[in-house]
Amino acid sequence: MPDADLAECREKLIWAVEHNLISASSYMCMATFARLKYSKEVVKNMIEDKLLKQSPFYEDLMEEGRVEGVEETVITALTARFGSVSDKLFERIHNLRERNSALLNELIKLVVTAKDLSDFERKLDKMG
Repeated sequence: MPDADLAECREKLIWAVEHNLISASSYMCMATFARLKYSKEVVKNMIEDKLLKQSPFYEDLMEEGRVEGVEETVITALTARFGSVSDKLFERIHNLRERNSALLNELIKLVVTAKDLSDFERKLDKMG
């Protein structure tokens, strides 16, 4: 920690969250604003992961990252199995994710069971 004031601030914020005086989302904001002044390493050492994970904002970010990762997995698997993926197909998969991210897991199954890219696209059409 760069100075005692920062350590004291950290302890007071942790205490306030643990005693329900401020929300975990407020703690998340503190960590975000701290990055404006301090290095990533300092902020990482300063924050309590368990408190950040209680924030709905954190949960939303994690879910979005998971969904993006599944989308990337679908594209990577398609490329590995069938060669390059057209921009049009990439856009269809992305739009499907935007409309209904729950279908992405079905797309993974579709990628590994499709006979070829045309078969994948036909089955994708049936999904919506």
